[in-house]
Amino acid sequence: ADDKIKAILDLLSRFGIKELVRAGKIAIARS
Repeated sequence: ADDKIKAILDLLSRFGIKELVRAGKIAIARS
């Protein structure tokens, strides 16, 4: 879980909140 959090924070720093939220919604929809 910690690795996933670190990866998410890395993506957040690279792409910004809006992109992260959009990707998160897609990931949730696919799960």
